[in-house]
Amino acid sequence: MKRTITSIVFVLFFASLLSLGLISRLSVEQGGAGLVPTVQAQDRDDAGRCSNRTLRGEYLFTGTAENPSDTPQATFPRRFVGVYAFDGAGNLFSFRTVSRGGLIDRAPATGTYQLNPDCTGTVSVEGSNWDMYITRDGREGELIRTDPGSIATRSFKER
Repeated sequence: MKRTITSIVFVLFFASLLSLGLISRLSVEQGGAGLVPTVQAQDRDDAGRCSNRTLRGEYLFTGTAENPSDTPQATFPRRFVGVYAFDGAGNLFSFRTVSRGGLIDRAPATGTYQLNPDCTGTVSVEGSNWDMYITRDGREGELIRTDPGSIATRSFKER
């Protein structure tokens, strides 16, 4: 009975650490088998050029949007936080929380991306269009919205 209770406590403790992200992954390169499969965001060709495969996995993002006119609008300022999940094949899924002038909204979104060999590219997410710039190792990136009349940026970093 005592051993069963100890086992249950150990499993619950380990599960809570895992869910809190305190144990996120063991590096395969360091000889560990890994608790969570890892995807390295370093998939470039031999010449160091980027491709859609360079972005795979989850990335945390933050962003802002400004009012493009001098007329005050209740939905500004806007602040965004969320997660992008890139599939390495040009598709992305995101979940974000946005504050639009203090009104909170949470929602998923889907989109596509195209990454060029020079690590620049484009993103389209549910009607909004962005230019993208990422680091050569694919671990971080910046977006700027390119739709006329929009003033918005986002930064993302590998999780």
